[in-house]
Amino acid sequence: LRCQICLRACSTCCWCLPSTMRVSSVLFSLIMVALGAGTVSAEASAVDAAAPAEPRSPAESTTEGGSGSCVSLEGERKDPGTGIAFPLRGQFQEDTELVLAGVGSRVKAYVLTIYSVGFYAEQGTLLATGGGEGCAKALHEAGGRMAVTLTFHMGVGAKKVAEALAGVTEVDKDVIKSFQKQLVDGMGGTMAKHESMTIEWTSRGSILLSVRGTPIGEVDDANLASGLLDMYIGGKSVSPSLVKDIAAHTTELVPTLTAC
Repeated sequence: LRCQICLRACSTCCWCLPSTMRVSSVLFSLIMVALGAGTVSAEASAVDAAAPAEPRSPAESTTEGGSGSCVSLEGERKDPGTGIAFPLRGQFQEDTELVLAGVGSRVKAYVLTIYSVGFYAEQGTLLATGGGEGCAKALHEAGGRMAVTLTFHMGVGAKKVAEALAGVTEVDKDVIKSFQKQLVDGMGGTMAKHESMTIEWTSRGSILLSVRGTPIGEVDDANLASGLLDMYIGGKSVSPSLVKDIAAHTTELVPTLTAC
């Protein structure tokens, strides 16, 4: 039951009180009725303001633009294999902003995860691929400014990293030696867990190297550049999970970028 004056539940209603208290309770109820609407509205506004927003995936974080909704590139995407996250866009040595195409892991012997990979490309290049299945192959064929960031999931010696990255074919031996030396000198002995290095493909066809955010050199050799690109997004990628995620991520990313 509810009071016909204050409309509150019977447990707080003036009519449930003894008759000696009823008059003062009626006056109190009338005051509450006069103030009630403002109080309820203020309380509701406070609750709405305090309630946390529902977490949204990067594709759901959109801003209006043009004739559709534009995807927000302020978030990050995690490699499910390690939990390591990569920003949805990054600024690299050529002062070019690149967009994250996908993430993955480098796994050896099926169980040993060495590092996580974040692969970046220019927005225009991503749009030209159309996204989805075959996007990695299309990026490989398109070329242009791209970058791959490796964030280590475990400590690895510099020589081991250099040897692995230098495992490309059809590259002059002197170029490989120079490439390895730059890597070993730049890494300084060991890449510790959660430390990162980046390989960047430039508009000139060379590659730029950086370790822990510091540039360490450039190698101008088309065969090395092509071989390293093939290593990550080619048909025999060292990270199949990266190629798979590029297809999945760009399936929803490219259409929203197109709407901007």
